[in-house]
Amino acid sequence: MRGRWGSPYALATFLVVMSFIGWGFAAMGAADALKYRDAVVTTGTVVAVEMTPKGLGQPTVEWVDSAGTRWQFRSRVSRTPVPRVGDLVEVQYLAGQVSTARETGPINWVFLALGVIVGTAFTTTGAFLIRRQLRADRIAAEVAARETPPASSGTSPDARRQDARRQDAPPRDY
Repeated sequence: MRGRWGSPYALATFLVVMSFIGWGFAAMGAADALKYRDAVVTTGTVVAVEMTPKGLGQPTVEWVDSAGTRWQFRSRVSRTPVPRVGDLVEVQYLAGQVSTARETGPINWVFLALGVIVGTAFTTTGAFLIRRQLRADRIAAEVAARETPPASSGTSPDARRQDARRQDAPPRDY
């Protein structure tokens, strides 16, 4: 039975392959969470906001490290509601690596959450479709086996008669 996808297993295979992409995102999110698990957390102040063409605000944040040095970074996150100059935000950075500073918040968990959701959905759906197709193939094979007459050992009418005689003959005792 061929559908839009050609082989009956094509869609299921595609979904399983896509699940690997989802699990890849989950792994990236988990690696990021592990990298920042011991990060230094401090408070920063929004000193400027640049508006994106889509109307989102991308803040520049100023913060002070544990040595008392002031630093600034432009947030990777554009968002709405647009932050205002003077708003306080939470900043995290790896000790001794001020270039790793970033805002904390739910956006940092997006890769992990999205990866788990996509990976689980595609894996489950792909596995279900493969299982369903395997079951349909097994049932079709059973039906075909019941409806197909047994093959004779020869093709001539004499060979078929000999086969019938052998089946009707009583077993021999030697």
